[in-house]
Amino acid sequence: LAHRNYFRPLEHQEMGTVPYAGHQFRIRGYDSGPRFPAPVLGQHNEQVLREILGMTDDEVAEAVIAEAIL
Repeated sequence: LAHRNYFRPLEHQEMGTVPYAGHQFRIRGYDSGPRFPAPVLGQHNEQVLREILGMTDDEVAEAVIAEAIL
């Protein structure tokens, strides 16, 4: 698998360089495989709360203060 460049090293915020598995097949001219490392715990919490759940900045701030979210 390493010889076929199946693994792609990506820089993770907490773990350093990590080899991520690519796709099982290749398509000529297409850069397949992971482009971003896995998120860290809580990395997208505020984005999800605001953009998907529609919470206001004040509601998110209250949840952070109450330690309901990271």
